[in-house]
Amino acid sequence: MAKGLVFWLLYNLWRRRVGWIPFGVALLAILVAAGIIISPIFLALSFLFVILSYWAYRSGFLHFQPEQFSIEEVAPLGPEEKVFVRASGPFEVERKRGYFVDLAAAFEGFCTGEKVVMAYVPPSPFWPKGEVGMWYFFFRPDEVKGVEWGRIFFGLHSLPALRLTCQTAKGSSVLFLASGELSRLERIRQFITIESARRENAVSG
Repeated sequence: MAKGLVFWLLYNLWRRRVGWIPFGVALLAILVAAGIIISPIFLALSFLFVILSYWAYRSGFLHFQPEQFSIEEVAPLGPEEKVFVRASGPFEVERKRGYFVDLAAAFEGFCTGEKVVMAYVPPSPFWPKGEVGMWYFFFRPDEVKGVEWGRIFFGLHSLPALRLTCQTAKGSSVLFLASGELSRLERIRQFITIESARRENAVSG
């Protein structure tokens, strides 16, 4: 829980218009008012903030813990059928790239075999207008190198999640899909893994 709160705070400072500089100025003002600006406490807090920021950035601003779940049988996911989840990872739109955490999203597979996760950044007074709207992550079954069950910790909540490791032409990417409903994630997992296995068998055959 503590990790999730730290990641949530640092992610929002990093992503939103609040940013590091205004936050630093505010922190500086508080410390000045307290009369401890040149004290060892200030230096220790500054060092801790830098370390935490770097740690959170390297961790993708979320904590994923591998975990197994007891899952009931689910109906197969059909082509072009959407499954709504929470998504975290690298997304693109109109040649722009961005990394986002815990966005409302939808997973969809096409008859061509290509998959897409469509995530939405809602309007906010503190969010850059150029980032508001739909963002996308496209991948093919043969680009999926790993699918792992686990739990994501971000903010005050934790959710069951799938960690997808993909190797695309643009490099290696990790995408997290989370939901409080295990059946949604299981339908996605089956859809990806079964189709990947089918294509591998077709190539080897």
